[in-house]
Amino acid sequence: MPFRIAYLMAGWLTCKVLGGVELSHLAWLSFASGIGVVVLGFHLLRQWLGARTAFVAGLFLITSPLAVALSRRALQ
Repeated sequence: MPFRIAYLMAGWLTCKVLGGVELSHLAWLSFASGIGVVVLGFHLLRQWLGARTAFVAGLFLITSPLAVALSRRALQ
């Protein structure tokens, strides 16, 4: 339940900042979240496992079928 509330708050804040409730504003939130996951994953893995492993994991995160499908869905 808390994750759902966090998403609703993030969506509300995004629409508030971008100037209204539109699907394109929520698509920007999804886009920014996807970029954030890749960047955060890369930085955490670089600290824990090294640069080469982090780079490979970053590639996997970028080309993940789930991430690609969610990004395409957000753009529809």
